[in-house]
Amino acid sequence: MGITDAWAGVSLSGFTETLSIGGTLSSPEQPEDEVSPQIVAQVLGVALHDPSLSMSYVELALRNADDDLLDVGSALESLNAHPRGESSITMDEAKKIAEESRR
Repeated sequence: MGITDAWAGVSLSGFTETLSIGGTLSSPEQPEDEVSPQIVAQVLGVALHDPSLSMSYVELALRNADDDLLDVGSALESLNAHPRGESSITMDEAKKIAEESRR
């Protein structure tokens, strides 16, 4: 898996902080419109390497080489997360996925 143009940021809505992470995938075996659970788990594993992050939510946005937004919601559900909207999960869910990806 290759990622280009990776980014991260924190947004605040009221008293709720969200860690937003994303990037462009350069994986030729990736389907056109969705991301595999393994790739999502690997991205979260790298992004959440520091267990002290204290945000409430994590939002993940990934694009393909053509800059099309990819569906990460299905992959998150496959990893036993419950996305709010299409790509946002609780930090606890994200940390659990990240921890399991590093095993």
